[in-house]
Formats: sequence, structure tokens, C-alpha cells
Amino acid sequence: MTDGEIWQAQEMIAAARASGHRVFAIGVGSSPAEGVLRTLAEATGGACEFATPGEALEAAASRMLVRIRQQPWRDARIDWGCEPLWQTALPTSVFGGDTVIAFAGMSARHGAPTVRLLALDRRAQTELARGEADTPCPGDTLPRIAAARRIATADEGAALELAVAYQLMSKHTNCILVHERAEADKATEAAELHRASSMLAAGWGATSTVMESASMDYSALSTPSVWRTARRSVSSDIRFSMASVDDFEIPAFLRKQDADHEPVSLDAIAHAVTEHLGHGGLVQGLASHCETLDLHPEVRLALEQAVHLGASDGLAWLLLAHWVNARTNGGRADPSMATTLRPHLDGLDGSVLERCMKLFDRTLGCYALDGWGLSRTQRLRQALTRALP
Repeated sequence: MTDGEIWQAQEMIAAARASGHRVFAIGVGSSPAEGVLRTLAEATGGACEFATPGEALEAAASRMLVRIRQQPWRDARIDWGCEPLWQTALPTSVFGGDTVIAFAGMSARHGAPTVRLLALDRRAQTELARGEADTPCPGDTLPRIAAARRIATADEGAALELAVAYQLMSKHTNCILVHERAEADKATEAAELHRASSMLAAGWGATSTVMESASMDYSALSTPSVWRTARRSVSSDIRFSMASVDDFEIPAFLRKQDADHEPVSLDAIAHAVTEHLGHGGLVQGLASHCETLDLHPEVRLALEQAVHLGASDGLAWLLLAHWVNARTNGGRADPSMATTLRPHLDGLDGSVLERCMKLFDRTLGCYALDGWGLSRTQRLRQALTRALP
């Protein structure tokens, strides 16, 4: 099981192949690592299947169990009825009920050749399937699909030639989009640079399906935001719902219990606030931007008390980030963070700022920036200072 963030794939595939175990992979969601899963399954003699959002996962699992119980066909090959100029590779293992897709190029057109799928069964060659295809496919769709398959196994030079010849987007080519505006719509002034954060594909990293709720209140957001975990915050204009991951039921033993969750650290809170403001967000939108963070109870209490002292909801988050960066005992002291926060602090009521800084010192000063562990001495100090005005 993986969240889809893949690295060191070749090392992992090599280790799986050396283990002697077959790997049967099911890719779930709208953006799985398809290439890695297929390579892993084929390299170990297993199989790979994908379940799209809304598709019954139980059916995919049942089909995979049928494959696991089968004796796979080995050394599959295709008899094209003539000698092809080139052909794409076949899976190392073929299972009953699967669809085998292959492409080949011929030097000349042949009249309705019989195409046969062959494989070895106890060293005897067996015909698994046959068919005749003489219906031409209009357009260049089929040749381009075949070229894309060939690129996956071709060397650098051949892959580049195929990508350019068939105008395919790949790691070997660049895609340039040109939009010609009408004369009346053309800009007459110098261009202005605008920073736009990158957006992730729906389902990327197993983050679920894009869902938009009719009850979602966009008025509270000063800038578009992505609703993610506390690890990262990325600007976007969609909401990711974690309550229903691709409409699949997650078994209870796979659900991470609340006790396993580590509340987001003070350092991460300051980063979330700074990133929001650094991307042009307003202080009024901080509460909505940060509401999905898994907060420590002490942080929630401190923010509520800051509001009682006269700060707005968004201002309480801003002052907390400022305190994290400027606290005298172990603060971040990050100049770039201070530069981002300072314009929003200018003009604030000095008494509110001072009272909130004392509040955060009293309630959160015993905690480190990157964790919530307390020594016995710190717990005693916290208990003694909690009652102070």
C-alpha cells in the first residue's frame, strides 16, 4: 500500500524480482502510479488492475484472486501471420480472462491475416486465442497509441524520433501552446508577473476525489485554498474531501486512529499562516485557511483566549505566527517570515498585541516549536503559570 508518492522505483522493482515472489497490484483512484505498478507486476510474474472512482473495489479484488489461483501462461507471443517490422512487448505472464494488447508494424498491407496468441504450457506451445482483423482505423489515433507504447521500451534516440514524428507529449519533447488573441483583446501595457502555485491532479497521492459541496462557503476565503493535511498547504480553487476516499470503504484496521495523530506543531502553524499571507491572502481568511489543521488542545485554547482579548479570528492566527517567530525562548527568528508578517502587524492596537504575546508565552511557552512533549519540570511550570492573569 502506498500513498502514490513514488521514488526509488527501480530499486524496489529489482528487490521484488529478486525475492521470487509474485506481486499482484491494484491501483485505486483517479491518479495511481500506473507505470510503476505495471512494471512491478510484470517484473515479478504477477498482474495489475486499476479501480477507478466509483468502481466496485470488491470486484477488482475478486478478479485478482482468480488470477492468483491460476497457473499463468508463460512466454506468450503473437503470430501475426507474417513477419512484422516491429512489435511491442507482451506481459511475461498471461492469465485466463485477461485482455492482451499488442501492436505491430508491417511492411505492406496483408489481406485479413489470422492473428494468434500463443504461449507455453509444460514446454508445449498452445494457442490461447485467435482473431482476424481487416477493418481499417480512420485517422492517426491507432498509430500514435502504438508509438506511445514503443517509446516506453525504446532507447533515447529512437524514443525522441518517435515522439517528434508522431507529435507525442513525453519526457523527450516540449509542448508549446500558442493562443492568438483578437486585435481588440491584445494587451497594450507591459506584462505583470503573477505567482501561481501549482495544482495537483485529483486523487494524486491518494488524497481522494475532487468534491465540491453546495454548502461550502467561499465568502470566508480571501484566496483559493487546498484543504490538505498539515504537512503542506497548496493554493487551489477546489476542496479535497478526506471523508470519502474515491467512494471506497476503508477497512477499520487500515483507518489511522486519532491516537496515532500527532497534532500539528507550532512551527507548521507559523508556516501555514506565512504561506497564506505570502500568496496574497488576507488576515480575514486565515481562520478558514487553517481550520483543517489538527491542533493541539492548548493551541485551540490560546486562540480562543486571544479572541476574548480583542483579536479577531484571523488576527489571532497572525499573532500566534508572530509569537512563534519572535518568542524570546527558542523562537524561529526567521527574517523572511518576519518580513511577510510585519505589514499585517503594523497599525494594530499595541495593547492587544502585548496581551496576546503574554498569553502565548503563558500557555504555549513551555512547548518546543517542533513537538508537544513536556518534561516533568515543564508540566509543573505550566500548571503554576496557567492560573496567572
